[in-house]
Formats: sequence, C-alpha cells, structure tokens
Amino acid sequence: MLEEVNLSGLKDAEVYVSKYKVLRSEIDDSKLKWLSAGTESYVAVRVVRDGKVGFYSTTLDETKGLRKVIEEAYERAEKVARVSKRVEWWPGFPSSRCSPLPGTFSKSLASKDLDFVIDMSKRMLDIADESLNVMGSVGLEVGEWVIANTEGGEYEERETRVEAFVAASKRVNGYLTKAVSDVYVSRSAPPEIENFAGKVFEEAKTLKLRPERVTGEYLVYFDPRAVAELLDFLAEAFYAHNVVRGKSPLSGRLGEQAFNEAFTLSDNPTLPGGPESHGCDEEAVKSEPQVLVDGGVVKAFLGDLYWGSKLGFVGRGYRQSPVQPPSPSYTNLTLHARDGAEGEVVVAGLTGLHTATPETGDMSVVLSPAWKDGEHIEAVMNVNVYDLFGKLLEGIDKNGRWVGSVFAPGVAVRVKLT
Repeated sequence: MLEEVNLSGLKDAEVYVSKYKVLRSEIDDSKLKWLSAGTESYVAVRVVRDGKVGFYSTTLDETKGLRKVIEEAYERAEKVARVSKRVEWWPGFPSSRCSPLPGTFSKSLASKDLDFVIDMSKRMLDIADESLNVMGSVGLEVGEWVIANTEGGEYEERETRVEAFVAASKRVNGYLTKAVSDVYVSRSAPPEIENFAGKVFEEAKTLKLRPERVTGEYLVYFDPRAVAELLDFLAEAFYAHNVVRGKSPLSGRLGEQAFNEAFTLSDNPTLPGGPESHGCDEEAVKSEPQVLVDGGVVKAFLGDLYWGSKLGFVGRGYRQSPVQPPSPSYTNLTLHARDGAEGEVVVAGLTGLHTATPETGDMSVVLSPAWKDGEHIEAVMNVNVYDLFGKLLEGIDKNGRWVGSVFAPGVAVRVKLT
C-alpha cells in the first residue's frame, strides 16, 4: 500500500493510511449476543505551517481514490494549522525508514473468517458451568497501515491481532456475584480456551454473593491481572503531555529515586512476538527499547513528536484510533521479574481504579475479586500507587505473563485494608 501513497505537491506533511478487516463477537448473559464483520479504512493528514500543526482525518472513500482523499484531507489540515497555536519546540517530521519486525503478521490468522470468532465464543460457553453467568468478546483484526511524510520518512506494516475477553460471575439464589475476568492479546495465535477461560470459570465458582469484609494490615499479593491494571494507571505519569504540563508526579524527577530499588519498568516495541511490537511508531520514528525506571530511578518518559520532543523522548507516538492524531503511548510495557512474592490476601482485580487521580497517584479501590485462605473476601485499599511500588513493596515474582500488552509478574505489598 505504501506505493499508493503519493505525496507529490504536498509540503511539510504526513499521511497515515490504514485498512483493516475486523471480525467481532460478543457474549452476554451466557449467550452469543451479536456478530459483526466489515472493513475499516481511514486516511489522516497532518501538516505544519510556521510551527503550527494541523490535523484532519476521514474515512477512505474508495470511489474517489486514495490520492483525491489525501488531497482533500491535506487542504482541511492546512486550514486547521492556520488557526492552531504555534509549537515552538516542534522538531519536524522524521526522515527515518524502518524495517518490519517478524511476528506481527500471521498468514493463518489472516485466512480466518467470521466462523473463527463464532467458534471461539461457542467454545467459551461450552466449557462454562451452568451456575455461571458469562460475558466476553472475541475480535480479529487483519490489515495494514502506512505512514509517510515529505521528509522521506516512511513505513508500512501488515499485522494481525486476535483479542479475547472473558468475565464470569456466579448465580446465587437468583442474584449474581461480582465477576472475575481476564484478557488475551496476540499477533500470531488464538488463546487456548480451556486454559484461558477455564481458569476464570474455576475462580468464578468460588465467588460469594456477600463475601466477608477484611480489614487490618496484610501482606497482599496482586496477581498479574491486578498488577497490569496498576501499571496501566501508572503509565499516565510517564506520558510526555502530562509531564510537560505538570500533571504528573514525575515532572522534574528525571534521574531521581521515585520507586523501590526492586522496581524496574521498561517498554520495548521491538520485542519479538510482543503483542504491540512495531518497527516504527505511527509517526515514522524508528522503534527503540526504553527503560523507564531502573532500580527505582526514573530514566525516561513516553513521548510522541508533539510533546516528547520538549523532553527529548520520542518514538512512542501512536493513535488511539485511526481518526485521532498520535499521542504518547506504551507498547509492550514490562515490569521486570525479581526473586519471588507471596501474600496472605490474593487479588485478581481492582474496582474503582478509573476514579483514581493520575496527577497524584492517590486511589481508593475495592480489591475484587480477592481471596484469603482460598475463601472469597472483599476489602478496600486507600493508598498511593507510588507507595505501592515504593516503600510498601515487599516482593516481585520470579515469573510473569502478558495481560493485554502489559507483561506483569505478581507483586506483594504490605498495606492496610479498610
């Protein structure tokens, strides 16, 4: 598709084109509720005029042809640039040319049709106990994206991605308990349903309608699912737009000890077989591994061209959707394993984390689901995420697993539950 992107006549511009086949299914109330299949194609153009950045995106109208759609988007992006605020630190578009990474595209997955997601969904339901209420989804994306700019930067990537989500609660006297869940993402292979969903269903069988409320100080073990939630929340503090605008507790702390010495966090978009590995980011900046925290010391931030250039960290400019401009994002976020961890209370999920405050790190969350001595319990934790990965940290497990695009070992902390 790269050869179809004609930049002739364009000035100080970047063109992004994506085309994907998307197949999805959704399970609700232990039934296959809906299916969808279609093609999604988009064009996005960004231009710079005297330091002012303009962006415009649109669906790709095949009847017009790609060149015509690019020209129209270019004209609209120029209009946006004229009324935009000047970015004094704008570095210009990169001239890098990147090479595709192995493992981002699977011929086997690319050949699948809607029957694939139907079969995966049915297998989830087939192994679920009748006492459980199952929710979930299966998605398959097959396609390619292209980024090219007038400075010579260009990159094309074909990719496949299979995603699965499963959640289960238990039916008790006509009511439903809270749910336990898991998520799976891979570029090359579907999940083994019996292992992926089967574990969740076994955990769901232990759930109670009214679990005992536990209070007091405990050694709490967050399993990888809960750790992934915490790391996703923590990642907000590393995004360049938050750091630059003073909305991160890590603003001005580069090179300082902000976490426990056992805490090392990295992001590697070049990881072979990683769920979010890419040869270039979606701004045509060559992918490079990055250590964010080394032994508790802040070493780097996650930046795109717009914000990251002000801090000196770029290469993490990705689009939350094809119609949005690039923004800072992690790829394969990895908490490095250590010597081991265990706890009296085991936590698989956190309820209420979406209400936490990234600007301070403060949170008040329900540990749910959680178990003590194998029994389903519930507790509330009022804490700061920097304390969890700082003075309260007791251990990090020897092994970890992927939860979406976060690689997380289990983590033990000593914390007061209320």
